[in-house]
Amino acid sequence: TQDAEAVSVYEGLFWRRPILAAVMTAAVLSLAGIPLTVGFIAKFYLFAAGVEVGLWLLLCALIIGSAIGVYYYLRIVFSMTKIPNGDSDTDRHPAVSWEGLTTISVLGVAIVAFGTYPTPLIEIVREAIQVFGG
Repeated sequence: TQDAEAVSVYEGLFWRRPILAAVMTAAVLSLAGIPLTVGFIAKFYLFAAGVEVGLWLLLCALIIGSAIGVYYYLRIVFSMTKIPNGDSDTDRHPAVSWEGLTTISVLGVAIVAFGTYPTPLIEIVREAIQVFGG
């Protein structure tokens, strides 16, 4: 299927581009809402807001959607860690420039840093809400 082909693009990425694969893993785990990532903080606040106002049906949809998402996100991570079958073609996977690598690294650190210590980000959001319409 087309979906299986899309995931196969990532096969062996960990072995070809370990920094890119590590940051992509952090991003995918953040989308899944795994603790110690900023995505967990976002889902936690969303869940807490839903509990506060009693939107139980939407909370159930959040939980079910998150569980389904974890399945698909982990497929990508497992695909990245597969050992390549020996015919690695570097033409299909060009080198990442130092600017791109720097950007990727900063974003990866931000995903984990704000996931482990979200207070500065939360304060920025609270101030923005007060300034722009809260």
